[in-house]
Amino acid sequence: MASDQQANQFGVIGPGDTLVVHFDEPMNTPTAGATITLCDDQNKNGVFGPPGGDSADSCGDLIDGNNSTFSLDSSETVLTITVSLPPLTSQTGNMPGIHYPAQAIFSSSLTDKDEGLKWDITGSTAASKTFP
Repeated sequence: MASDQQANQFGVIGPGDTLVVHFDEPMNTPTAGATITLCDDQNKNGVFGPPGGDSADSCGDLIDGNNSTFSLDSSETVLTITVSLPPLTSQTGNMPGIHYPAQAIFSSSLTDKDEGLKWDITGSTAASKTFP
């Protein structure tokens, strides 16, 4: 399950926001530079950015130690992302900024503890990777 706490009333991911991802197994501590790419669905067609999305959607990266801080709770199954600067934009859609709801479409350096496997975003349910 994914959730968020928005720090502004504009519906855009930015400083002060907190994003939370609940994993179904313990994860390794994210390394500096760990990245989550988020895309919105400005076109409201149910597809969140590329791949397979459209140019109307905005996408950007949250990078641990750059524009956000990633931390695991003591169970190692809850990742909290505290946003300090806006996501680094990789695609600007109809409106600038990554708007809620946003979905994780890619990650790097987020692996499970027992096998070291990457977070399987494509195999995850929408509820586990979408920030409402």
